Amino acid sequence: DHFNSNQSYLSVLDRLSQKCSSYLNREKPFVEAQFGRLRITIIFGELSRGDSLLSIRIQPHSTWTLGTLLEKKWCSTEQATAIQNLFLQKKNFIVVGGTGSGKTSFLQALLQMMGAEERAVIIEDTQELQLPVSASISLLTRQDPSRSVGDVTMDDLLKRALRLRPDRLVIGEIRGPEAKSLMMAMATGHDGSFGSLHARSAEEALLRLEMLIQMGAPQWSLQSIRKLIAMTIQNILVLEKKDGVRRLKGIYEISSLEENGLTLRPIDESES
Repeated sequence: DHFNSNQSYLSVLDRLSQKCSSYLNREKPFVEAQFGRLRITIIFGELSRGDSLLSIRIQPHSTWTLGTLLEKKWCSTEQATAIQNLFLQKKNFIVVGGTGSGKTSFLQALLQMMGAEERAVIIEDTQELQLPVSASISLLTRQDPSRSVGDVTMDDLLKRALRLRPDRLVIGEIRGPEAKSLMMAMATGHDGSFGSLHARSAEEALLRLEMLIQMGAPQWSLQSIRKLIAMTIQNILVLEKKDGVRRLKGIYEISSLEENGLTLRPIDESES
């Protein structure tokens, strides 16, 4: 599929920008929006050294479940059992992986295991996760390019979410100072909470988490941050995409806090 001319392409970008209550120009070089299952990103041509760029991501109709993951050989039977146990036992955990490793799809599969009486408060920048049960709530951040209204950050939403009596807190992607607020929420009894983080290994995930918490609490010492992580996060699930195939690389437990940092114990690792 293609546009008939460069002018028709630019006209579509202009209409999309207006639909998002924005105008693509040097002052506002980015436009991001969601229309149904379509997630749209537009980047102004000056930044791409050519024509403006349009990216369209389409959310799948069907969602993963633990059963379909087993069928796809995404994980072993033992790993599926371990996932089910840590979810039902309301462990706090983070799901990590590189770009395209399936973190969001896996979060959706986890949500399918929620009981009908449970309430999840799901916090995202862009709505990608579907509400698992009617009692659950979805909250989205707000960034207004026109600056006519104030921005609403993930950290803002996380602090308000605690007043909504959640059984589980779910963060689409942890990427800023909200990491500190999430850890504090977990420390005060919000068990069974989870979110995703961009990292290629469990060790890298811990380093990133330390840095993100420090963004929210720059006055804290590294040892205090590590103690908070040890108190609140029980498991790290590592996903990967290798040779075009997505799979669960391993499940790890944060076993102890030593002088040199947090230590990890593999519960179940896939063969390389």
